[in-house]
Amino acid sequence: MELGRAEAGLRTDLALAYSAHGDLAQARRQVQRAAELSKRSGSVRQRARLARLLEPRARSEGEDVE
Repeated sequence: MELGRAEAGLRTDLALAYSAHGDLAQARRQVQRAAELSKRSGSVRQRARLARLLEPRARSEGEDVE
């Protein structure tokens, strides 16, 4: 199961990177796969990281509202 945990971590990192670059479709794909792997491997840490990634973000100061 170690490979599953490692892949879940990698895909979580990829989801963060894609999200930061605005590619939300690819970020969602990575999140879905990471969630499957972390559930299978029992990785509570990765599931917590994914949950934080999926939380709605508060608007930062100076950010314009459209």
